Amino acid sequence: MLCEIGVTSWKPLETLGKIVRFPAVGTSYEVAAYLKRLIKNDKVKVKITSKHNSEPAVTWNVVGEVKGRILPDEVIIAGAHFDGYDIAPGEMDDAARACVVMEAARLLAIHKDSIMRTIRFITFPGEKQVILVRQVMF
Repeated sequence: MLCEIGVTSWKPLETLGKIVRFPAVGTSYEVAAYLKRLIKNDKVKVKITSKHNSEPAVTWNVVGEVKGRILPDEVIIAGAHFDGYDIAPGEMDDAARACVVMEAARLLAIHKDSIMRTIRFITFPGEKQVILVRQVMF
């Protein structure tokens, strides 16, 4: 079973606008479909044992830039994340958009003399975590 653990939040009317946070466990589509099939036939009991550990992590953004010829201080940002984890492997969790960002950078760099404003291309990991970020410029 692929599990994602963490905390989710909910803002029900009963809490008068306060956000309620509670532990959450996610599962794969296949396991969820299996549980739904079981529920149709009978009651289902699920026992979940989970241990969560969060530790500080250092990660790096990859940043590229095509400098604008006329308005270099006006910046357009194109970005996407490239991380993946157990329930959302990288190829499904936005890697396609990260590839589009990199390909756009490559193609627009060819035409850099025609670019009016600066375009900054950023790909980054860990969009769901609070992390210490280092930037790598290319």
